[in-house]
Amino acid sequence: MAEHGEEALPPEVVAALRRGRKLEAIRLLREQRGDLDLLEAKDTVESYLASHPELRPMRRPQEDAGLSRLLLITAAVFTIIAAWRWLRSG
Repeated sequence: MAEHGEEALPPEVVAALRRGRKLEAIRLLREQRGDLDLLEAKDTVESYLASHPELRPMRRPQEDAGLSRLLLITAAVFTIIAAWRWLRSG
């Protein structure tokens, strides 16, 4: 038997990995192979991903920018509320 990372995965499993759906890929692999338990399927998928880095999901810069924007807006709202309370109390 080939190393986990080197054995070919069914096309549906690889397609799920391309979509960034690792759990779906594990489920599909177990359904199609039938003889793998959950840990074996997980190890097989992770080994395949390790030997095929182009399939690993990457964070998109716009996701990071969206989070930064949300944190900035939240901080601004809290600052405004604190200033408003401070001004009302004085």
